[in-house]
Amino acid sequence: MRFQPLLGLRDFESAYEEVSRTAAVSANQIPGDLKKDKSSASGVDAVSSGSSTSSDSSSMNKTSSLIGINSSNKSLGVYQSSSYFWEGVIFSKENGKLKVKAFEVIGSEMMPNFVLAMPPTLECVGRITSHKFLDNLKLKELNGQGVVVVTFLPVETEREVFCSLINHMKQGRIVVTKPFCEVVEDFYIVLLLKDDAVLRDANLFSADNSYFQNQKDDLLLGVAVFSKQHSY
Repeated sequence: MRFQPLLGLRDFESAYEEVSRTAAVSANQIPGDLKKDKSSASGVDAVSSGSSTSSDSSSMNKTSSLIGINSSNKSLGVYQSSSYFWEGVIFSKENGKLKVKAFEVIGSEMMPNFVLAMPPTLECVGRITSHKFLDNLKLKELNGQGVVVVTFLPVETEREVFCSLINHMKQGRIVVTKPFCEVVEDFYIVLLLKDDAVLRDANLFSADNSYFQNQKDDLLLGVAVFSKQHSY
C-alpha cells in the first residue's frame, strides 16, 4: 500500500463526507489469547491518567481519506487509503477523551490479531523521550518482534481536542499506553512532525520509506510492538 501525495482541503467537514455515508461493522469477538496482560514498556515516566469509560467499540469501515494535521495553522491534508479498521478513544489526563479512527500505515502478518485486540479506549499512562523510544524500538526489532504502525484521524467533532493533543506532544515526549492484551507488548502514540530530525533517524520513519515520502503535515501515529511469542 502506497500513499498518494497530500491534497489540500477547503474545510474540515469535507474530509468526512464519505466516512459519514458508510456503516460501521463491529469486530468479531476477541480470542482467549488476546485478553489483558500485565506487560508494559520499559523506562516509562508514569502519569496519573484517572479512570475512563467508553461505549465505543472496535469497528471496520470503508473510506478513502487519511488525514494529517498541521497544528500551527490547523490546516489539513489528505492521504489516499483503503479503510479504517478501528474507532475508539485516546484518553489522557491533560486532554481528556479524544475520539479517533485508526488507519493501517505499516502492517504485517499480525495485523488481523492486532485489529481484534484493539480496546475501546487507549489510555495514556506514561511518557518517554524520543531517544528512549528509538532505543526500545531497535532492541525489539533486533529481538525479532513485529511492529505495526497506524495513523490516527480525529472524528469531525474532535478537531480542537486533536490540535490540543498535537501541541502538547510537541514537547518531544512519546506517549505510552496502558497494556491491553498479551499480543501487543508495547503501544506508543507518536507525533511525527514533518521536519522531525530525531525520529527520521529511525528506518521506520525514514523519508526513504515510501509511506512517508510525501508527508507534508504532522501525523499522529500509533506504534504497536508485538510480544516475542506472537511475532512471526
